[in-house]
Amino acid sequence: CRFTLVLWPAFGLLDIPTWVIWSYRCPVSIVVHDVEPLHNSFGYGKFARAAVRLAIAVSRIDVICHTDAAAHEFKNVTGVVASIVPHPIMPSESTTAPSSAGRHKPTVRVLGQFKATRTVEPLAELARSMQPADLFNLEIVGRGWPKVEGWVVRDEFVSEQEFSDLVSTSDFILIPYTRFYQSGVAVRALEGGVPVVAPDHPHIRELYGESWIGIVKDG
Repeated sequence: CRFTLVLWPAFGLLDIPTWVIWSYRCPVSIVVHDVEPLHNSFGYGKFARAAVRLAIAVSRIDVICHTDAAAHEFKNVTGVVASIVPHPIMPSESTTAPSSAGRHKPTVRVLGQFKATRTVEPLAELARSMQPADLFNLEIVGRGWPKVEGWVVRDEFVSEQEFSDLVSTSDFILIPYTRFYQSGVAVRALEGGVPVVAPDHPHIRELYGESWIGIVKDG
């Protein structure tokens, strides 16, 4: 083979040493998405970090991060320099956001699994500021979400097709994160021509531009 690309390591950082023997036959590139997991996860402890340093030193394995922030953090925790490859973006047939024409009211959505870095209270405050409630559809779809005042919450996993439909039928998508390395939801929104409202973050600026009106700065 020419090379092997691992998109979603199954065992966290410990996945990297498992590819050492294979890398002697075929170079391996492994994409590390969340260098420091957003919740307690297997494969990110001191032993895993030391194993990564040794594995990289004796193999033909290259670690890939999608942002400078992720690569910087990876070097901090492992001492290994990762390659930076921007998050892939699929070409879209249309780069125009869906129109609300013919629909009763605009739909604002939050999509994706709930994690500790999701900010709930600002969502409730936003719902209160968007009164009367019958002017907007406010929806949250993803596993683990608690009830949020003013929002219709679907605490469930959705299929890839339904996720695509949810993106394409949104008028706006909110990215309510306090910490992240990159946002796959923001990438999917860009692919569908759907505007996002997100915190000021290098990945958002790379996707939507430095002057994007949907970037929310501190204060």
